[in-house]
Amino acid sequence: MLLKTQCPQLHCFLFQLESMLGGDYSAINQISFGSTATHSIMSYFENVDLNIFTFIKGERNVERPINKPEYFKPLEKSSLESAIFALVGVLEKSI
Repeated sequence: MLLKTQCPQLHCFLFQLESMLGGDYSAINQISFGSTATHSIMSYFENVDLNIFTFIKGERNVERPINKPEYFKPLEKSSLESAIFALVGVLEKSI
């Protein structure tokens, strides 16, 4: 609540390569409904807008680090574009 009181126009973004949040973030849908973990966290920050973007499909597997060539996953242009358009949309309103 203090964040929104001090910065009423605040918009927060979380960018992640792979999902570690559970729920439907790993599916890279236009609209994500979240996960139990994120719902619990956000219940403490009801009035803060948090936009979560996942760039690579699939859940994070710590046994298969994506920084090793044999575990590389494709990064699709559409994933980046959706995050850029959302960020630009918020920034345009702030200028």
